[in-house]
Amino acid sequence: MPSRLGVGVDVGDLVGRVREGGAYFGVEELGGFPIMFRDRGREVEVLLRELGGVGVVYGPLGCGKSTFLRNFLRALGSVRDDVVAIYVNLEERALADSLRAYAINLGGGVMSALTRAFNNDIMPILSGTEPGLLVGIGRFFYDLVNELRVGRELRDRYVVLAFDELDKRFRTMLGVDWDVQVSYGVIEGEVLAYAGAIEEHSSVIYDNVRGLTVLFGFSDRAAVDIVKRNGPKGGLSSFLLWYLPREEFVGLVNDVVGRVPMPRPVDPVVLWELLGGNVRELAVLVLKYGWNVNGWLSGTVIRRVRDVIIHEATVRGVGVDSLLGKVADPDPLSAYLNLGGDYLLRMNVLIDIYGTTLSELPREPWVGGDYAYQLPAYYWVLRAMVNRSRIDVDPGDVINEVVRGAG
Repeated sequence: MPSRLGVGVDVGDLVGRVREGGAYFGVEELGGFPIMFRDRGREVEVLLRELGGVGVVYGPLGCGKSTFLRNFLRALGSVRDDVVAIYVNLEERALADSLRAYAINLGGGVMSALTRAFNNDIMPILSGTEPGLLVGIGRFFYDLVNELRVGRELRDRYVVLAFDELDKRFRTMLGVDWDVQVSYGVIEGEVLAYAGAIEEHSSVIYDNVRGLTVLFGFSDRAAVDIVKRNGPKGGLSSFLLWYLPREEFVGLVNDVVGRVPMPRPVDPVVLWELLGGNVRELAVLVLKYGWNVNGWLSGTVIRRVRDVIIHEATVRGVGVDSLLGKVADPDPLSAYLNLGGDYLLRMNVLIDIYGTTLSELPREPWVGGDYAYQLPAYYWVLRAMVNRSRIDVDPGDVINEVVRGAG
């Protein structure tokens, strides 16, 4: 259900404005520093063309989803005088951080109404622990337009509304870690509330605004599950955002080296094959491990893959060597079918490829037609384990697989 939001927009200008929003290199517990926002021209063009109805934007951990969504809405609100773009990050606690509104000549009355609706509907979600509070997401738009109905301040405007990190906030409310399987029925209800209203052309929407587009940003596979179950209702669709392409990633690495020099050179080919453009994991490598690839592989990657394989072997009641012997090469589909299936997805080792791909996916062995590794290093670790028929591999084994495979 694409809207007319892309009509008359200079895509090059929009891309430039997206990049002006900048980015941040770092992780929550380690800090970081501002960096230049790179690439995403294709993503801007595709999302602008497809914008309409209800969409879920998802991607692997570290793809820069939140930065992209925030910068995209900021840019869109600055190029069209008939758009009000509202970004809500549900992982931020303060109003100034969680709520961003972007529009040309946005009146004080609209901002006051927006703040009141936010305080009534969203703030309880940010500060509460009861998942039932998530109904405020479905009420938020309606409370906003009801506040403005008399003055009709939004009558001739498109509203583009983004709720980011909804799945993370839901898990925080439940008090569960990311690797615990949960039911996303509450979240699905809020997504479908908007999809149903848009499909039915609710008078509350179209008597008060020219059009409504709602985007949900997910880090979890909940996005894919919701869209698969509910199909095109209300223009419901999914958009996959991926990491930076190789050339832009190399440019980013050079920028970071200027701020945090490497103690010793790291082969750029090996760095790409292990990280595949993942900015967040690069930040972990740099800020936590001081560019020590072996330390990062041992402390983070090998341990994660080892735990997953042990868990799956235990559940199946088979030996680890027997489980590894089921595959000749752990390409994404083979890994899904033979090494863990949904558990690999839940543990963020694999990710579904479904719906519209905003990014051009790299032609690499860790990316398949239906699934991809969230971190290329997982593929190389598994390949080292499979080729050696054991889970006790070391960083040297992994690097050897990378060098042979990349060559």
